This record gives sequence, structure tokens and C-alpha cells, in this order.
Amino acid sequence: MDGDHPKVCLVSWTSFMPSRWQTVLYIRERYDVDFAVVAPPRAKISPVYDASGYLTPASVGLKDCPDFVTLIPLKDVERPASGFDETKLKAFLDHYKPDLLWIHGEPLQQVTRQICRWYFFSCSPRIYQAAVDNYQHLGRGPRAIKNRLLLHRITGFLASSKSTAYALEKDLKISRKKVFVTYLPNLPVERVSKPRSTNREFRIGFAGRLAPEKGILILLEALDFLPSEIKLFTAGAGEEYILHRLLANPRVHHMGLLQGLSALFSEIDLLVVPSLTTPRWKEQFGRVIAEAFSCGIPVVGSDSGSIPDVVGEGGLIYPEGSARALANRILEVYSDNDLYQRLSTNARVRFEEHFSVAGHARRLANIFNLSPRR
Repeated sequence: MDGDHPKVCLVSWTSFMPSRWQTVLYIRERYDVDFAVVAPPRAKISPVYDASGYLTPASVGLKDCPDFVTLIPLKDVERPASGFDETKLKAFLDHYKPDLLWIHGEPLQQVTRQICRWYFFSCSPRIYQAAVDNYQHLGRGPRAIKNRLLLHRITGFLASSKSTAYALEKDLKISRKKVFVTYLPNLPVERVSKPRSTNREFRIGFAGRLAPEKGILILLEALDFLPSEIKLFTAGAGEEYILHRLLANPRVHHMGLLQGLSALFSEIDLLVVPSLTTPRWKEQFGRVIAEAFSCGIPVVGSDSGSIPDVVGEGGLIYPEGSARALANRILEVYSDNDLYQRLSTNARVRFEEHFSVAGHARRLANIFNLSPRR
């Protein structure tokens, strides 16, 4: 430790995701800390997050990286979970000597396994590992034993939701006292507000992959139970047969694959997240929910995975797979303006407290035991 300034290092192939980058800047500016970042110069990501399909310094508006950023290449740019160049990462950490490592990814990703091996017999640094997935797997036989030993080296786990926290405890056998629910940071979405009026149609929205597990077919079925003045606006890409059904429905306006959700959110009154659990997948932290909340848009969501926890008091929940129950929830919001306004207010408050960059950064600083800058 350099005087009163602990040395903290973020290691992540998503360091240049805008919301994570803003979290780093928030902590650096407001807390007594020497903060370093390890990031790859290029990492493949969904075009939803960056139109180029890759995270780079340009993703956060950088032409030249500041001194606190060290660029280390990935083993495979097309498969970011493959991990960083081990020799270069080890050389940097040996030189920097962090007091605390913050690893963003999943607990058993390659970079976490590398770091836990390097520091297995050392008390320093403290290691905090993020987790997003609602299904975690130790593996089997000797591999499971080895993974459990490596995970013992981690000081704390930063879960993106209560559902993820439960998976860490149940699937990876992590002690509850080592798990912290931090959610994920999100940037507010700009919205051209259209105040609700009884003289215009009520618009519900869907944003996501056009895939069965995302529940879009359940939503289309629910639409048939709703009054004709309720219209559906959708955004996303995926299965062709689902796209054809959307385009064939006169009550649906499909906006395609959008770069950002401002256009969609400027059109809708209510967001629907109708995800369905499968044997291999259940909904993770829903960024689209947090982004809708930043605009004061309430959410009706299924009870799959992390959705109930993320929605909280900013919306209503229904049993997944039931089109009738979904339609009833939408009708509740549509027919009760007082309820709508209460949910909208709750959504904005929930965003600021739990899902904003500032809220997330303050939560991390408290877990990391960082002191505010004087």
C-alpha cells in the first residue's frame, strides 16, 4: 500500500464497456485510491453494446489510453473468456503489486483461475470476483475439487443479482458471508417523453433477442387478450420465423436491431420482459430493465431468474409462461393511472439507488473499504 492510498486494479476484458469505465472514473475521482485498469486492446462483443462488434479504447471515447490503463492482449480476441496473455499479465501484476484485485467476468473464467493460482499461498492482494450467470458449475471429479480450492482464494464475490448470489452459494458452495449483491452499473438512456393520455394508444415494448426463451411468443399471445388500443413495439434480431410473425401482426411495430434503446423508449409506456427458464439458461441481470427505469418506464416481467429482484417496486411480476397472467398484469398498469405513476416514480428511484454508475461505485467502494477523497 502506497501511504493511505490502496492500490486497486480492475482486470477485465469488458473494462472498456462504457458503464464499467464510468464506474472506474467515479471511484478514481472520489476515493483515496491508486486505481489501475488492465484491458485488452480489442475484444469481441455483441453489436448491441458496440456497433463495431468489438470493445476497444474508442468504445469509451479514448484516442490514447491514460497512464493508469495497461493494454494486454487476449489469447483469442474472438473468444474473450479465453483470458489474457499470461506472461504479460503476470509481469504487470508483479510490477504493480496491487492491494486489491477486482476481476470482472465469471468465477471460473480463465483469468480468475490464473490469478488464484499465482496468489494461492499469499494473503495479498484481496481478490473480488464478479459473477453474472445464474447457473454456475464446479465441474466433476478432480476438476471440481481443484476449482473449489482455487475459489477459496477469493475474498469476496460481487453478484449481479440475488438469483446469482443464490447460484454462487448453491452451485459453487460459496459461503454466504463472502457474497455481496452489487447489481451492474448502467448509463441513463435519453428519452423523448410522450406523456400518457387517454386519447392515444397505450404502447408496450420488448427489446431483446428474437428467441423462444426470451418469451416473445408468449407476449404475442398475450397481445390477443388485450384491447386493440394497446400496441406492441419491438426491437431486436434473431429467429426468422419470429420476425415474420412480428411483421405480420398489424398491432406490432418492429424497429429492428437498435444501437441503444432511446428510440424504443421514446415510443413506449411500459416495458415487458417475458423470459422463460430453460434447463441451461434463466434470465440474468436485465440491463434493459435498468435502462427502462432510468427513463421512468415501469416493467412487467416474468418470474424467471433475476427478473423479480431487478424489477422490485418498479413494476409487476407474473408467472413465466402464462400469456393470460401477462395480459392481466399489463391491463392492471394500463387501467390504473395512479398505479402507473407510482411504478414510474419507483423505477427512477430504483435506478439511482441500485443501477446507476454512482450507486454501483458507492457500493463497491464500501465493500472494498475505500475512504472518500478529502
